[in-house]
Amino acid sequence: MAMTDTTVTDPVTISVHGTTLQARDIAGNTTSFGLVGWDRLEDQHTFDEPIDATITGRVSEIRYDLLNMVDIKRLDGDAPQSGVAFETDGESEADGTEAGAGTEAEAEAEAETDSTDPESRTRDADETGTPNANTNIGDDTNARVSVEAGDQEVSLSSGAYVCRFEVGLYIRLRFDASAVIKNRSRGPMTISFEHPTRVTFGFKSPVDYPRDEITVAPTPDGIATALSHLSASIGTTTADRVHRNYRGYPPLLEIDPAVTDTHVPSSVREDTPDTDLEFVVPPDRSTLFVAAPLAYYLGARVRTTAQAPLDANESAPLLRAPSIGLHHEFASGSAFAADVRSLLRRTFFLDLLVSWLEPTEPTVLEYDALTAAGIDLSGCPGMSIAERVQTYLSFPEQPIEAVLPQWPYRMTVSPTTDHVSVLPHLLYDMAAIELPVDSSESGDSVSTAASAGLSGAVSESGDGEKAEEEAETADDGVNEDMDGVRESQVGPAATADLGVDLDLCLENSLGERASLDDQLVEQRRIHGVLADPECAGEDGEYTMDGPRFSLSSAGVSGSSSTSTSASASTSVSSTPHQSTANCSPFVAHPKAYENRLSDLEQQSDERSVVVVFATEHIPESARERIVDTYRRRSDAVSPRVDRVDDPTRVELADVFAAGADFLHYIGDCDEDGAGFACTDGVLSPSALPTNEVGLFQLDAANAVDVAWKLIETGSIAGVAGYRTAASERDLRAVTTVGELLLYGQSLATAHTCATVQTNGTGGVVVGDGTHRFVAKWQPSEIQSLQETDDGLVRGISVPFPVDPVGAHWRGSRSDRKRLIPATITHEVTPDELNEYISNTIRPIYYNGEFYWPEEQKQLLYPIS
Repeated sequence: MAMTDTTVTDPVTISVHGTTLQARDIAGNTTSFGLVGWDRLEDQHTFDEPIDATITGRVSEIRYDLLNMVDIKRLDGDAPQSGVAFETDGESEADGTEAGAGTEAEAEAEAETDSTDPESRTRDADETGTPNANTNIGDDTNARVSVEAGDQEVSLSSGAYVCRFEVGLYIRLRFDASAVIKNRSRGPMTISFEHPTRVTFGFKSPVDYPRDEITVAPTPDGIATALSHLSASIGTTTADRVHRNYRGYPPLLEIDPAVTDTHVPSSVREDTPDTDLEFVVPPDRSTLFVAAPLAYYLGARVRTTAQAPLDANESAPLLRAPSIGLHHEFASGSAFAADVRSLLRRTFFLDLLVSWLEPTEPTVLEYDALTAAGIDLSGCPGMSIAERVQTYLSFPEQPIEAVLPQWPYRMTVSPTTDHVSVLPHLLYDMAAIELPVDSSESGDSVSTAASAGLSGAVSESGDGEKAEEEAETADDGVNEDMDGVRESQVGPAATADLGVDLDLCLENSLGERASLDDQLVEQRRIHGVLADPECAGEDGEYTMDGPRFSLSSAGVSGSSSTSTSASASTSVSSTPHQSTANCSPFVAHPKAYENRLSDLEQQSDERSVVVVFATEHIPESARERIVDTYRRRSDAVSPRVDRVDDPTRVELADVFAAGADFLHYIGDCDEDGAGFACTDGVLSPSALPTNEVGLFQLDAANAVDVAWKLIETGSIAGVAGYRTAASERDLRAVTTVGELLLYGQSLATAHTCATVQTNGTGGVVVGDGTHRFVAKWQPSEIQSLQETDDGLVRGISVPFPVDPVGAHWRGSRSDRKRLIPATITHEVTPDELNEYISNTIRPIYYNGEFYWPEEQKQLLYPIS
């Protein structure tokens, strides 16, 4: 019997079975190493970053199926650090699965997830001056090479090294010895040692799980105390806190009406950093909710004016650090949210650039533009977080506002006591929080849904989109141009005194500006509204700070409402895809965030899809085609697909009990929207014994209330609300949402992209619309192709992140690295088109259609 050596550390489990070492996290992300010789040791190396689980053993050779890249960093203090970046002809898919060996996968780097120098991930061989396949890394060299296709060999002289892999898990290998690293075009990469060597394997899950809970007194002071400790889950106060592997899940918040003082567990108090930053706000929930994301990221102590005395010249809300003389007052009232979001954006993205300053400076275009404009970040790495904030605030508004991308995820939340428990989930996703629009303050009858970008308040003139655009502009203060570069701020008038050509630095060419005309680019940000189910009336409407948002009306694609009365104008148009708010919208349910945590413990490596046909109007040929569409995936995206035909109530209940990552229901709901129409009656979601379905799509009329009940009974999010039954609609595009989910999109962006393809037909997203099958910070890009008048092809890399971590680029065109969520535009000649398409392993959008990897060669003929 083979020997088994297991180390269990939440949330990662490491096991050694014979010659295979495997690590698996709570979400089912798994990675394996082959071992030649293994002798378990207790004397472990240490790592200078958060690690969930480690195991150490003496080994002669390590084998790994490298499909992405590995960064090797020398740690010896008495010798120059040297790094080596390997990049093969495959790429790890966003969900942790891997492309098949020998394929020409996209060499497009994923988001930076730690303080690794981004240059180590981007330089091509001709940049490093090391074109030879065999390279020696000695004590006297600072060489860095990028190894791509073909047989490669690198020798490491005796020293201390850390190898960093970024796949489904964060992987670190630590050893003190000479080694030979061989990368083969076919077969695994090997790390060989002259003698059996002590190696420590470290793993960290990209998926975090909250480990503590704070009991909160239902008062502004009690909430302020709780918010002060949410940053306990961030593992450092340096600029590296910007990276996801340093930011764990914040402690959960539980409101207890019976307590008068908030109870913070001792473990949370001990982990809460002392940043010297204090965020003083008025004693009201509205201000506390809006302040929460910035306070969380900065690690600021939140105090109400009832808890903290103010000087005669001070007024709240304000951020202060008395020891260094920092004093920053925010705008009050409705402008507070935009002011907070602006500082969060400034601090986060500048921290990101600062974290990349060592060992070499980053080369993202935004950094180049800021440097050219005189923004000097070189002194920031050694500063405390309070000192960094003070420095960032000292920089002039331009070019900061013009260069940094806009924040990708915003959430509209009614500041009720019941919603306090949702805040940790939103902060983990780095959502900027804003309040519902109050019609009495704005002078407009703009509904909560409209303020979230879900729809426009419709007048008799049909000017709903204009009303919504005005609301968005008023909130931001200025229209947004491409990649977060604000149109009214960029150009000679705004930058004449900066001594820098921002158009040149950001390559803001006509082709780049043309990306604004791309429908996917317009919708790349995410914006949700948190509904309050407890306020629901019998009519299915939800009261949120005055205006009423009708979930049912929003869910019916193509409906309209035209009334000039104030009461009627809050019944919103249901065309979220037509919003000019530039976002992928959804309506969230507090229960969805509880369900997503439960789902983490039940995931597996294999994605499961269930397609349910509950109508006799779908012919067999259409059923086979839909099921085959989900099965027709690459090796990198290969779900298990089950088909259920014409189920009874018991059979359909069994489907929900068995569970699935994604369920696609094609059929009908009853006329009252109470449940699913089965062959023997109606099955209400409330009658389900259990519901283990994560995400779903309901191709059925009258399905919005059914979808809402599915969230309440266990699901995370879903799409529902079509006006007509599936039997009466064109079924050619109904699988787009599910297919995009399998390629790493969140449900909100998958739905938005699908509605772009179908010219606006298709329901509403309910639940946690940000949920996806991969880590939320990872960008899952879509390449959008456009033909230009001069015979070229414009390729636009459109990232759809939630958490704005890192930079992105195409490996073959690495001179144009951008901060996420900026887009990147490439001009492609006809001769380059084949290579461009061949180096893409994600969906391509062209001429109103999505082309999946196995179909993309079809584009060569119509485009060329």
